[in-house]
Amino acid sequence: MRSRTAKQSAITKEILPTLVYVSVLFLALALVDARSAAAGVTVRPISVVMRAPVNTYKYHMVTITNSGPGTETLVGGYATAGSDFWVTWGGTCNVTYAYIIPANKSCTLQWGFKPTVKGPVTASGSIMFEGGTTLDIFLNGIGK
Repeated sequence: MRSRTAKQSAITKEILPTLVYVSVLFLALALVDARSAAAGVTVRPISVVMRAPVNTYKYHMVTITNSGPGTETLVGGYATAGSDFWVTWGGTCNVTYAYIIPANKSCTLQWGFKPTVKGPVTASGSIMFEGGTTLDIFLNGIGK
């Protein structure tokens, strides 16, 4: 039978990394919000979580909003190289009028996830615009 101190130590070893991760995530979210708000384009949510069995596809939409005075042109998007995430280009951002988001309009952009291992997987994604703005998104997955 483990002592109370040993149990507390085991719990601390399991919980502490999660607490650090969550703290860093909140700080990063605040920084991303500050940068994207100044540019006039935002993405929501800026952190997504997808759960899927190993080697099975899962998708999640994010909404890009242009609250600026002029149009914004989406020129690219990518996830961390070698990760289990990618931009699928599904959604309304990829339609007849191409990647142009008029002032005060929104569109949706789809991200994909196909876990290759069981457990948590994290990556970052970026959405780039012709004017130089880049929106960052936190990609979190759980392979089951």
